Amino acid sequence: MGAITELESGQLLLARGIPVVQTLFASTVEDACVVAERLGYPVVLKVVSPQVLHKTDAGGVKVGIPDDSGLRKAWREIEEAVISRVPHAEIQGMLVQRMAGKGVEVILGGVRDPFFGPVIMFGLGGIFAEVFNDVAFRLAPISVAEAERMMRETRGYRVLTGARNRPPCDVRALALTLSRVSELMWEDERIVELDINPVVVYEEGRGCEALDALVVMK
Repeated sequence: MGAITELESGQLLLARGIPVVQTLFASTVEDACVVAERLGYPVVLKVVSPQVLHKTDAGGVKVGIPDDSGLRKAWREIEEAVISRVPHAEIQGMLVQRMAGKGVEVILGGVRDPFFGPVIMFGLGGIFAEVFNDVAFRLAPISVAEAERMMRETRGYRVLTGARNRPPCDVRALALTLSRVSELMWEDERIVELDINPVVVYEEGRGCEALDALVVMK
């Protein structure tokens, strides 16, 4: 049992119709510059290493990189930080990711319980999930309608519907994504754990997309 790479996790999600921000692998900084030009600056740079699952904690993520010069600097800084914090890490390269737009961040997850089977989780990002423990659970699979009911159980749901004069988010697209995550957990028995964090939900009609994913397989 072990975690597959973020790139492999993203491909697994995309194959099931779960939207993922455009991400490409680069083995060298020169390749990264070419990829970044193709995606369009600004970009995000993330370390790829089997020994580094939580990239941010290891200093393995740089966001808002504006150009080739900034990308080269970010590449060096990530290498230095990761080697300093995880000395045994094997750095295979970097992921170059298109910068996502502004939206509300949520967390989607799943775990295969030995008694209940696949269980999925939904919560808003940041302090809602971490401090307030404001999350909802369901046994998989669930319909889109049930996904909407699940989301409404959280106190932070009002943020998605336009609290404090903010524009409402694309709740329907998020519910569809949550339903598809539940179907993936139900149908693919190899998946032990699934953590999609964050998913950015854009304004109504603009959808949502996963920015990071971790999948643990049997």
